[in-house]
Amino acid sequence: MPTSTSLSTGNQKGAIPVLFLLAAIGLLIFIFLTSTFDFKDKLFSKLFPKPPSHAAESQSVPDEILLKFKPGVSGETKDNIRNSHGIKKEEVIDKIDVERGKVPPEARDKVIAALSKNPMVEYAEKNNIVKAQLLSNDPALSSQWSMTKIEAPSAWDISTGSSKVMIAVLDSGVDTGHEDLKGVLEQINGQLPVQDDNGHGTLVSGLASAQTNNSLGMSSLCWQCSLLSLKVLDSTGSGSDAGVASGIVAATDNEAKVINLSLGSYATTQTMQDAINYAWNKGVVVVGASGNDNLTEPFYPAALDHVIAVGATTADDQKASFSNYGSWLDVVAPGASGHQ
Repeated sequence: MPTSTSLSTGNQKGAIPVLFLLAAIGLLIFIFLTSTFDFKDKLFSKLFPKPPSHAAESQSVPDEILLKFKPGVSGETKDNIRNSHGIKKEEVIDKIDVERGKVPPEARDKVIAALSKNPMVEYAEKNNIVKAQLLSNDPALSSQWSMTKIEAPSAWDISTGSSKVMIAVLDSGVDTGHEDLKGVLEQINGQLPVQDDNGHGTLVSGLASAQTNNSLGMSSLCWQCSLLSLKVLDSTGSGSDAGVASGIVAATDNEAKVINLSLGSYATTQTMQDAINYAWNKGVVVVGASGNDNLTEPFYPAALDHVIAVGATTADDQKASFSNYGSWLDVVAPGASGHQ
């Protein structure tokens, strides 16, 4: 009996190194599989799936592309490339040399793919649709808690702005007859801005530069600033990257010091970045809304380089329930209806 017990104990002790050896071999096989077949990424994607990207859901103009040729490409070569792909040039965004072209909707993606491989083309991309970001529409000064929250009255004791500072609002236009705005509107080529057919642009313009301390309507932050309104959104509050990019260039060329973009989507284009770079290089401050879906996913153009991305807070200095957020956000400011 003692001999039998001794043999059993010896077998157990001998089995331990074998088990370790098998475990080590198994680990080596696992490491080999992960490095050879990208098993690790597949495993983690199953265990920790990423939330769906809203960029895939973003809409674009179905029969349009944005096209930029490389410097030095001749006009004849450009015409040949357009003709070979059935592209009809609609406009050129000056200063950044981007073309907006029409193509058959069913061929658009193939045309973009083919152009992207052409050595004469810097880039080709979709013309994304952007939408206005909704705002509270209460015009009463008594309910403008945000002015007190940011201590605007104390700032007004120092300065109420200057007409030399032009704020460009790229939106749905502006009510040119509004009592609080008609005295600050800048003309373009001798003409007043396009009339607002949505309402969003008028509200944003009022918050930026409504005439203040006149016993009318609402208060703005910059009483004396001039206002340049450029219509880039239609009556439904929708526009495109091409339209916004054109507006950014126009605002810059008309000597705006600040450009406000209370619009956007979850997809972007190099065209939009090129337009913002143009403004940035001219010393223009570009400000963008962070979006109103309570998401961490970057919202554009706010999340692009050289744009100040602004989120919304409540009267309690908390994140507004709807405001997007994340590491790409730069600042937050009052933007909710009280404690929302």
